[in-house]
Amino acid sequence: ARTVSFVVRSKSAGTLQTTATATCGCAAAVTDSCSTGVKGVPDIGTNIGDDNGVVNIGDTHVFTYTVKNQGQVDLTNVTLVAKFDPGLDFVSSTFSGPAPAAGPTMTFKLGTLKVGQVLKFDIVGRGKQAGKLLLVTQTSSDQTKTVGADEHVNYVEPWWIQIIKSLVI
Repeated sequence: ARTVSFVVRSKSAGTLQTTATATCGCAAAVTDSCSTGVKGVPDIGTNIGDDNGVVNIGDTHVFTYTVKNQGQVDLTNVTLVAKFDPGLDFVSSTFSGPAPAAGPTMTFKLGTLKVGQVLKFDIVGRGKQAGKLLLVTQTSSDQTKTVGADEHVNYVEPWWIQIIKSLVI
């Protein structure tokens, strides 16, 4: 008698089924099969980024938000809470779902993310004061703990205001 073993790495939850056949010249082939359930593991990845870290006061600034289901099970009730620093106002978003109420804290209901699915959209803000202003994001689902990411932008006075101030002083 011989024992055969193998290792399998599943990419998704569900039932894993396998069949093996042993043959030799002195006996009839023997086939056996087995199956096992794979529960799967949830995992969520998020990012908030931009392509320009210095913006004039009053100009809009685009932040790109990305969320990916990196796990082996669907993620349900995925929710993004975006918090704008005082002095950074929400302008618009390219999110295709229901628009959240505008304010310093906004909740985007992203819904269900299938295994491997990526959702990406822009959030546009406008700074009304000089300094480093943050957009902080927290993303959660029914299957995962809340994960956070943030991105800052440095708002500066436009060059022509700086020149006027230097002439007045």
